[in-house]
Amino acid sequence: MSRYLNVRLLTIAIAAAGVIGCGLDKQEAPGLTGPSTLGQYVEVTASPDRLLYDGASQAVATAIVHGPDGKAMANVSVRWQADVVAVNNGNTTLISVPVEPSPQISATGSNGAASTVVRAPLAPEMMPAGSVMLRVTATPIGNDASQLAPGVDAKPRTALIQLVPLDGSSAPNRLPVPDFTISPPAANFLEAVTFDASLSRDEGVVCGDRCTYKWEFLYSDGFLVTKRGRVLTYSFPKPGNVTVTLYVSDERGGTAKKSSSILINGPTAPVASFTVTPAAPKVSTQQAVFDASASTVGSGASIVSYAWDFGDGSAPVSGSVQTHIFTSVQTFPVTLTVTDDLGRTSTKTVPITPIP
Repeated sequence: MSRYLNVRLLTIAIAAAGVIGCGLDKQEAPGLTGPSTLGQYVEVTASPDRLLYDGASQAVATAIVHGPDGKAMANVSVRWQADVVAVNNGNTTLISVPVEPSPQISATGSNGAASTVVRAPLAPEMMPAGSVMLRVTATPIGNDASQLAPGVDAKPRTALIQLVPLDGSSAPNRLPVPDFTISPPAANFLEAVTFDASLSRDEGVVCGDRCTYKWEFLYSDGFLVTKRGRVLTYSFPKPGNVTVTLYVSDERGGTAKKSSSILINGPTAPVASFTVTPAAPKVSTQQAVFDASASTVGSGASIVSYAWDFGDGSAPVSGSVQTHIFTSVQTFPVTLTVTDDLGRTSTKTVPITPIP
């Protein structure tokens, strides 16, 4: 009897532990669900996914609309659009070639599928750079072709069909390879500098006049100058570190760029400085003379502007020498800003405390 009771108690204890563990520590995570966009989603496929670029080959694009439960949704209208794009180095460029799906609007059947037919356009005489794709886009719409189907994600979905050139078509365009020289490699401002892009190549040979050339000269302060030409001479209007970027475009529309930098030397920047006499003028009765003639700038440049702010609310004034009367006893921050003929500025502030 005692042995039966012990076994009985042990069985109850194990069962209780299992209940506690299941209720607190062993809760299972909910199962994963399929793709979902706010409960509904659309899949688009194309068959075949490669067509001859011949103006006649056709493919069938199919959109399947799924409901919140993952099941197919019937009677959903789908708008179709098709265009031709070139994909090159991760960049997609739209090619202006008209392509009309047939039909342009179709409705899903009981299997949730709606279809259209697209035809490959005629290939151009010269192929663009990269791979050429026929991009087919499906967008769910309402029955009146303007309202969204209830609960259906409006975001368009696409399928890509590769367009394969016919034998004998021109080869895909390879991007040009920009290259240039700078002479001299460092220069003074207003000194003539020659930029020569004659080394640029396209399709493995020197590009010459078959390509177009655009130059950008960007100062570190954001000042930008744009020029054009395979060889050009330019004089930089102010000193600074300049980023030079050459854009080369070939006759088939392919464009590539190359950047370098050049240091443009110039006069040392202006330094604002001034004296005040007397250093502590009497309030309301004594004029203080502010003299900025101690301000300096490097040889080859000149200071063209002196701007004063006396810090007491009076209007700013200009001129290398100014006088001013303070009307209260407190410390005023007097600020001088000088500007040279290269547009560079310097500022100095001195506290002035009038006396009674």
